[in-house]
Amino acid sequence: MYKKSPNRYREEEEFYPLQLRYVLNENPANLEEKEWQDKIVFATQEDIPKWIELVHLVIDGFPHLDEKQYLAQLQEYIKNKRALILKDADTAIGIMAFNEVTGSIDFFGVHPQYRKRGIAKAFCEKALYELARSAQISVTTFREGDKADTGYREVCILLLFTPASILQVLFQNLTVTAGRPGMGMVLGVSAGIANILLDYIFMVPLHMGIKGAAFGTGIGYMIPAVVGLWFFSAKRGSLYFRKPVIDFSVLAESCTNGFSEMVSQSAAAVTTFLFNRMMMKLLGVNGVAAITIMIYMQFLLSALYIGFSMGVAPVLSYNYGKQDEKQLKNVFSICMRFIVFVLVTVFAAALIFGSPVVGIFAEKGTSVYEIGRNGFLIFPFSFLFCGLNIFTSATFTALSNGKLSAILSFLRTFGLITVLLLTLPNILGVTGVWLAVPISELITMIVALVFLHQNREKYHYA
Repeated sequence: MYKKSPNRYREEEEFYPLQLRYVLNENPANLEEKEWQDKIVFATQEDIPKWIELVHLVIDGFPHLDEKQYLAQLQEYIKNKRALILKDADTAIGIMAFNEVTGSIDFFGVHPQYRKRGIAKAFCEKALYELARSAQISVTTFREGDKADTGYREVCILLLFTPASILQVLFQNLTVTAGRPGMGMVLGVSAGIANILLDYIFMVPLHMGIKGAAFGTGIGYMIPAVVGLWFFSAKRGSLYFRKPVIDFSVLAESCTNGFSEMVSQSAAAVTTFLFNRMMMKLLGVNGVAAITIMIYMQFLLSALYIGFSMGVAPVLSYNYGKQDEKQLKNVFSICMRFIVFVLVTVFAAALIFGSPVVGIFAEKGTSVYEIGRNGFLIFPFSFLFCGLNIFTSATFTALSNGKLSAILSFLRTFGLITVLLLTLPNILGVTGVWLAVPISELITMIVALVFLHQNREKYHYA
């Protein structure tokens, strides 16, 4: 089964629905992953009608179905014990065809009513025992150059560079701790420039398509990773590689200390969903477009505070660990003055240039422009508070107080925003959506100031 081009469908006058109508099971089984796995069995010839019914329901994932050819192949898979099926009463709810010789999963579908219940994972675990006999397990995505590919091939290639991507993030922090912040910045900028140049070279002159973009990004990751490995392999400063000693308590403390950063990253997806849902409900697609502009601006301006906080956190942590109270107070004082200056500057710039920024994304006079322009009269107040919250959270992380850092991150990125988005729009309409972030940042800032005041004697930063 493979995608035909639209022209070929028209020429052959062959059409099909993306998904056929199906009848909901009034009492679907709700089992755990292990229970699903135990019910997965090899399909028999008697299961073919149920199997084909499910194929019709998942046809949206397989745009070209030659049913006669598929049926012949299915009978062959069943005969050779290469077809797995999961049934709930008389309904096939999961099917998989695999080849243990080539190590490939050739067909896989889950009933629409039973998705997100752990069935897919149960099938993969079940098939793993059969595929384990293969020396190599393959993943088939799209033909190279297929415009229907929205990025699957690129993701598979990028997975090869995952270790380099992780090392890039680690070394950017460690170079600051090692007293070489300039080096970290140069490596980060170099990686970005290399990514841009290589993307162009691979995709345009070399005609490598999406694969070229993936290799360009991956090689960009390699620059700071390789240089970082070289730098920390020699004893050039206070930080360098040595033989590791496993200490699970340190690992656990490190994970706990970094919990706030994980909360911030995870919460972004949830809050973005809530923003879109509320705007769709109140103003439709124009509202979603307007809030998207605002969220992008928030990400852009927040990056300034995040970058500064990540850069100065190792310095605070180093002086705290060194017990150099004088230098710690000096650095903290400079940071606080800088944060206040930037807060006011960014707030003023957002109010002054709000309308022109919206005009970049939406034409003047359109509904999206008017919604976004009105939002820029309210939303920028969040920029008065968020910088201090981000810096305070990073400071407590640097001082090994992950608990306070996590509380602040949770409040500003998830807890307060979620509550306010679910309540304020019902009272104030669209204005409530725009007010959710400023109010959550204001409340978080009050909590942050209380934390800073209560812990000033403990950490001696003020």
